[in-house]
Formats: sequence, C-alpha cells, structure tokens
Amino acid sequence: QAGATPSGCTMTFVIEDKVLQAQEDLLFSFTTRNPETTPAFMDNYWHIQHLRGSGDSVVIRSTHAHKGWAMNSQLANVRIDLVGDLLAAGSNSDIEITFTPVTAAETLQIEARLPVEFDFASATAPPYEVGRDTNNNFMYINQLGLLPGIPITILIQTVKLGRPGGTTEWYLTTFADDTHSVEGKRDELQGGIGFRLPGSVNVIKASLRSQYEEMSDQEPVRSLFRARVDEEAWAVFEFSVSMAVFARQKLIIECLGDQGGYRLIHGTSGETFILVGTDRVGTQVAQLDGRPNELIATLAPTRPETERVLAPDTFYQLEVLVRPVSGLTTWKISTTDERALPTNTNDGQQPGFNPVAAMSLQIAAQRTPPRALVEITLLVNPGSAEVNNIMLIAPPGFVFPDQNCGEICVPATALGDTGRRQARLALSATGVTSTTINMVVRSETPQDTPLDTSGHSDVTWFIIALGSDDRHTGWGEGSGFPITQMRGCTVAYAGIAGQRLVTLAVTFQMQAEGGRRIILEGPSGHELTCSAQGVLRPISLEGGIPECQDNPLTLVLNGTLQVKSYAFSVAINLPATAPTDNTFNIIVQDRNNEVVDAHYGLPGMKIESLPLAPQATLAWSKAEPLQSAQIPIGVTF
Repeated sequence: QAGATPSGCTMTFVIEDKVLQAQEDLLFSFTTRNPETTPAFMDNYWHIQHLRGSGDSVVIRSTHAHKGWAMNSQLANVRIDLVGDLLAAGSNSDIEITFTPVTAAETLQIEARLPVEFDFASATAPPYEVGRDTNNNFMYINQLGLLPGIPITILIQTVKLGRPGGTTEWYLTTFADDTHSVEGKRDELQGGIGFRLPGSVNVIKASLRSQYEEMSDQEPVRSLFRARVDEEAWAVFEFSVSMAVFARQKLIIECLGDQGGYRLIHGTSGETFILVGTDRVGTQVAQLDGRPNELIATLAPTRPETERVLAPDTFYQLEVLVRPVSGLTTWKISTTDERALPTNTNDGQQPGFNPVAAMSLQIAAQRTPPRALVEITLLVNPGSAEVNNIMLIAPPGFVFPDQNCGEICVPATALGDTGRRQARLALSATGVTSTTINMVVRSETPQDTPLDTSGHSDVTWFIIALGSDDRHTGWGEGSGFPITQMRGCTVAYAGIAGQRLVTLAVTFQMQAEGGRRIILEGPSGHELTCSAQGVLRPISLEGGIPECQDNPLTLVLNGTLQVKSYAFSVAINLPATAPTDNTFNIIVQDRNNEVVDAHYGLPGMKIESLPLAPQATLAWSKAEPLQSAQIPIGVTF
C-alpha cells in the first residue's frame, strides 16, 4: 500500500507493508496540471529521491533527474465569430478571430475542421500577410507580432463558409516564423468551438403568379398575363434547407426593396401562407406591427420540439399572398430557433420578380353594326409601363383585316387557345413618354355581341405593353361596345308550307347614309327571288326599281339610302317544314361593298300546313308614302 501527500510541486509516496528489493520496478501514476508554457531549460526536469526514515533520521538511498516534456501552451480567451453580411453555409463571408497569446509568435495557422468545405483560398486578412501555403481549410497569417498577454483581433475576409452548417470546430496554432516548423511551434487551441454556422436555404425555383392564373376556366385571357403592381398575387418558392428544422421553430420570409418591398398579406384563415412538402406543414403565422413586408410562421406549433419538420435536401413549396410594388426587390427566407444566428438562411439573395404595370384603356366606335369594318378609337394610359409597342387583343369574333387594320397596325396570331385575334401596334423605337396614347384601328365586327361561357356579354378589349426588347411591361383592359343590329327590321310573308312565289315584304331603318346594295339571306330551304316576273317591288327604295340578282338575293340601288325607314318586297319559295334556324339576315352595303348597316338573326314567320288553294292573291293600288291605297286580298278554299 502507498499513500501520496502532494505539496506544491512535490508529491511524497509512503510505502507501507512492503520492502523494495534492489532492481525492482516501482510503477505509479498521478494527475498533474501543465503550466501555460514550457519551463526554462534548467527548470524543466522531474526530480525523484528514494528516502528511508523520517524526520531527522531521513536517509537518501538514491536520486535521479529526468528531463520534462515540452508544453503545448494554449491560446487564451479565444473567440471566433461570423461577422460578414452573408451567413449561409457555402457563401463567401467574413469571420473574426480574437485570442490572447501566451508566447510571442509571428504566424498563425488556422484550420477549420467542421463543417467540411471551408475554403480560405481567396481569403485576406488586412493588414497582415497571407501565407503562401493557405489553401482549402487551412490559412496562414504572417507578420502578426504576437506578444504574450496582449489580445489581438484578426478580421478574415472572403472566406468560403463550409457546408452544410452547424457547430464549427477550429484548430489554431502559432509559430515563431512563417516556416511554421515543429520546432517553431508556440501556442495552440485544439478543437475549439466557434460560431454556429447557419445552413443554406436553396431556392430552386421562384415565380409570381397572378390572382387569375389558377382561374383559367373563368379567366381565360387574364390568366395568361403576368402579375401586376398593386394587385394581389402569389409569390411561390420551391426550396430546400441544408440543416434540419424542428417543430416550434420559425420560418421567416421577408421582401426587401428600395420602395419597402412587397406587402405580405396576413390572413386570419391561414390560406395566405401555404407550406407543403410531402404533406402540408401546419403553421401559425404572425406579422409584427410596422413590418408589412415580413411574415413569421411557427412550424408545427402543436408538435413536440424534437420532431423534425423540414428535412435537409428535401424540396418544399411555399406560397405567400402578396401585393407587389414596382422597383428592385430581393427575398430573404430564414429558419430560426431564436438564437443569435438563424438555423438556415438564403441571406436575402433570392432575386425578386418583375410585376408589370397596370394600364388603362378606353374604347370608342361611332358605329357598331354586325360584320362590318369599323374604326375603333383607343385611348391608353400606360401608367409606369415602358411602351414601344402594344399588343391589342380583341373580344371573341372580332377580326383585324390583313391589309387594312390601321397605319400602325399589323395583325398577329390568335392569343393561345382563346381564339381571340391580336394586332401589334408599332408606336416608337425609343419608347412612348406621353401620359396618354391615342390610336385608331380598324376591325371587322362579329355577327352578334360575343358572350362568355356564362352567357353574359364579353366585349372586353385587352392591351399588353411591350418594351424595347419585346418584354411585357404592363397590361390593361377596357370595356368595348355591343354589336348594334339594324333597327326597324321586319320580314312578313304568308308562312304556308310548300307555297311558291309567296310575297315577302321587308322593312328596315337606316342609321347612317350611304347604302347602295341590299343583300337578303333567308333560312335554309327558303328560296328567295327577285328576278321572277313582277315579284320585285321597290316600294320606298331610293332610285326606283333596282338591279336584281338571286342567290344570294342582292338589290343594286339606283340611289343612295338616307337615314330613314325603307320597305321593299320580293318573292319566296317556302319549304315543307321550317328549319331549326328560321332567321333572316339583311345587309346594307355602300358602293365599295363595305357594310353600312345590317341585321343578323331576324326571326322568320312560322310555317304552317294549311289546305289553301293556290289562287291566293294580294295586291295594292299605290305604294307612295302617306297615301291611301286599296289592297285587294283573294283566297280560294
């Protein structure tokens, strides 16, 4: 048995109940604390004595001295901080190292052990010299002039941070000179814990969806356009994180911009912030007062804190309802456990979107008959849009003629699956600077006022502003006009099945002068004729009896129709049964065969089967307006 009694730098072992024999090994161990530095040469020895007796009768039986080991003195007060603007793993940033040396030295070796992929190849440490052996996760800084007990802080710039993030581990060593030889080694720190490196938020895809994009059935045109400034839209991000995120931690999304960033809409229903992985992630969303461009979402707030909510390198989709603003913006997405540094971040490096400007459009036309070439006046307010050209999109059924749609108008292909016709309006190669743009185009109108899928009038016109590189810079819309059928139109005849050369009387009322041709189109199976002997009666048409042509029935007038009511009659051969579409069309054209006015879909007479003999007669004594006439009618049964 042995008992040890320590005293300062001396330890005495008392051996009891045993007699040591000559040449017998005695082994023992103890714990000691190394000094801060290696002692001076003469002092760095361990001394041992074999004693017998006690008190004044102590006898030295043997003694020896053994050289001690060199001390690896430890750097004191070491602190390693991430101080650059960028925090995410894998980015280039700045770190700051502070320590107090124990021994004078000139060179510092830095080894970043964890996480992997730290790289100092491009790093600098002004005003100090970077050693030539700096590479990968090792850095050497020379000419430091380190003095014992004097703290120093070194700022290292442009360090490529490691991946994937987490607690950092560092090895620091000082050397007497830039040869950093073993003999010149001075102080060290092994396995020092530095800052917690935030993981990275990797945005794979980002888009700004207009509020109409998911409503293509109800909004077939607007759903094709880009989101506009000051109009609600969805900001959508597909992303992954490099460090796991756990329940009750927070995800923060913020829009940064020179005009304050987008307003992020905080809805009480939770349907303005949607986070989805394999399944939807439960969130509790808050918005701080005075920070309308930021939302803070607590992830899985009812789950245990140990439950992983976002797994590393797994794709997630985040949708946030926003109100865009103009100007440059960036997006910052971070996760946090509310410690000093986030657990993941993208450092606000995600570029923003380019919402387009809202434009206004006014539409006017002096006349709007069916299937006519009409002049349309456009008054455009471009707002903040850059405008070199404009794409004009007409309502369904309108057609821009190939050769005659206007001085600056060129017909273009139809708009996607909508079938709506487009025209390109070339304005200025350098861009329009006026606050309003006034233009005139020509378009062929449809047969009737177009209807949407719900049966409502669909006369909205759209415009898209094109910048210098043909990129979309804005869009707008304006209400157009309904198609106006010619007034006062009637057809009257005896609707007896199978009858031939039945007198057909037609009336119409002109809203504009200039008509020189009248075209009358009948239902299927109805044969119209004006060439049979005595069937054409001009009644009140200008210029007396007109020239006549059958199939289609066309009257070429000897005078010009004025703004008033007219009547004429021709003959019709009726089918045995009425067709499904029992309607007539009356078209009035000018001398250039351009439509002046028209009426499509004029209801015909109901066809009845009656046992009438063919000897039915109808005549009149005179046809002058406002004059009395005798009208004999004869029927043989």
